[in-house]
Amino acid sequence: MRIVTLICLIIFIVLLQSAFLNRLKIAGIGPNFALIAVVLISLAFDRKKALITGVVAGLMLDVFSSMPFGIFTLALILVSLSLNFAKHYLFTHANFAVVLAAVFLGTVFFDLFIFFLDKISFAFRFSNQMSTSNYNLLYLMPRELLYNLVAAAVIFLLWKLIRRPLAA
Repeated sequence: MRIVTLICLIIFIVLLQSAFLNRLKIAGIGPNFALIAVVLISLAFDRKKALITGVVAGLMLDVFSSMPFGIFTLALILVSLSLNFAKHYLFTHANFAVVLAAVFLGTVFFDLFIFFLDKISFAFRFSNQMSTSNYNLLYLMPRELLYNLVAAAVIFLLWKLIRRPLAA
C-alpha cells in the first residue's frame, strides 16, 4: 500500500471518528479507531509507513483535541515505533491473537504516554491545566481497552471476510 493511500485512510478514519463515531461511546468512553489503525498499520508495514501513520493520526487528533498540541502526535509516534519494533521480536505471525495482543499493548502504551506527557506539559507550564488524572488511567483505561479490543476483533474478522472474495 502506498504512503499517500495510508495518509488518506488515516485522515478519513480520524475525521470519521471525530465527526460520527464519537456517538458510539458507552459511559463516556468509546473505541479509539485512530489508535487501532496505527497499531494495525504498524504490524502490517515497515517502520517508515508506521511512523508516517503515527504522525498523521497524531496531528489530526491534536487538531480536534483540547489537550496541549503535540501530545497525541508524540504518543502515537511512540506507539507506532514500539509496536513496529516489537513486531520483529514478539509478533512474527499476524493472526487473531497477535492483533488483540498488539491492540492491548498499543492502548496501554498510548494511555500511559498521554498520562505522562500531560504531566510533563503541566510541570513545564506548557498547559494551564492537567487534562488527565489517575482516575482516567485507573478507571477509564480498562473500559477503553475493552472497547478497543472488541473493535479490533470486529475489524479483523470483517477484513478476513472481505479478503476471501477479493482474493478469488
